[in-house]
Amino acid sequence: MNRPSPRWRYMADASYWIYIVHVPTFIGKQLNGRRYPRGVT
Repeated sequence: MNRPSPRWRYMADASYWIYIVHVPTFIGKQLNGRRYPRGVT
């Protein structure tokens, strides 16, 4: 049972790439929200 499961390897790799893509998107949205705050007309 020392061999890693392909299913868990896939889940780990997928979650890594989701994190890598999510962080710059989240930061960009935060910066854009500071530039154009809601409620200001």
